[in-house]
Amino acid sequence: MQIASSLQVLPASFEETDEDTSDVGNVAFEPSPQAVLDNVAMRLIEVQIWQAILESFASEHSMRMMAMKNATDNASDLIDDLTLAFNTARQAAITQELAEITGGAEAIK
Repeated sequence: MQIASSLQVLPASFEETDEDTSDVGNVAFEPSPQAVLDNVAMRLIEVQIWQAILESFASEHSMRMMAMKNATDNASDLIDDLTLAFNTARQAAITQELAEITGGAEAIK
């Protein structure tokens, strides 16, 4: 069973941590932290949208596969029912012919 869900992409949310960042000291960042954050944020959004598209395609294919399996199962059931009906009709015809033959043989005696 497929259940639709939603994912917040924009605005991106971040979780605060209690980690101590005072020991960073005099660290130089190349490129700047803002440039890295901007680039990472854009990549994150692109990946999340691409993942949603791929999951949508996978869901569609899964539903098509289930529909085809159900159609195949229904066709197999229909074939079984028709085979039983034809065999019953054939057996009834054979029984009728045997009854006619034995009736004719009794009439000759």
